[in-house]
Amino acid sequence: MSMQPGLTYTGRALPEAAGHAPCPPDNAQTSSLDGTAPISQAVSVDTPLLSVEDICLSFGGIHALDGVSYDVSRGEILSIIGPNGAGKTSMANIICGLYKPTSGRIAFEGKSRTNLAPQSVAGLGISRTFQNLALFRGLSVIENILVGRHRHMRAGLFGGGLHWGFSRQEELEHRQFVEEIITFLEIEDIRSVPADTLSYGLQKRVELGRALAAEPKLLMLDEPMAGMNGDEKLEMVRFIADANVDLGTTIILIEHDMSVVMDISDHVVVLDHGCKIADGTAEEVASDDSVIKAYMGATE
Repeated sequence: MSMQPGLTYTGRALPEAAGHAPCPPDNAQTSSLDGTAPISQAVSVDTPLLSVEDICLSFGGIHALDGVSYDVSRGEILSIIGPNGAGKTSMANIICGLYKPTSGRIAFEGKSRTNLAPQSVAGLGISRTFQNLALFRGLSVIENILVGRHRHMRAGLFGGGLHWGFSRQEELEHRQFVEEIITFLEIEDIRSVPADTLSYGLQKRVELGRALAAEPKLLMLDEPMAGMNGDEKLEMVRFIADANVDLGTTIILIEHDMSVVMDISDHVVVLDHGCKIADGTAEEVASDDSVIKAYMGATE
């Protein structure tokens, strides 16, 4: 799905919409349409978008993560895989600020953010979907996705309550941006349908839309294809790949389906019992003896 030059989105472009200029996030560095930021504002391309440094996490005597380190480069899809109980979701919770590590450091765009609260992490440009559905029951598809624009909204409680002037104009602009996400995800015909009445696969797509509406620099997807049938998985894989290529979104994917991981990952990190046992390309990881043993058991 090819995107035409138009509205800026995470350094890339969304289709043109008349009269719409989306509100940039805090401290946004608006890029040109070819995805290059002004030299004076650009972060060094040598700096990883996210650095995980020697992270440990314990719950009492249980070590969920033990000295895990890896980097996430800008523009890549990094998959975190491993058997059940390997520590994948714990790692996601640390990155998003839901858990505080026992020790270690998380750096985003070269700056430490290890102890930030979840709302502060979101403000930096990190979005996430969860394993279980977390849509707002009774709200339509467009209303659920509009929630993702929250961090970009500037109208106060009073202005929002009166819904006039700047507040009204701001909502119209955000709604137009959400319409573009809806078009991107090919769900135009269900935009006004209550989200909780949709099929499981479509609800998962709405959750992806809500995360993309935040214009994330880093998007974390925690088992986005869990429970889907084959056709639904193929659709979700396509939209994830398009978000990465067409929208320029860096993605961390936590996934059990190895065929999906092998197809779309630039970089794979493997966890087992809280430890990193492999780190490399999909091909390198697939042939790693430690990974084979973790998934298949010891071999003669």
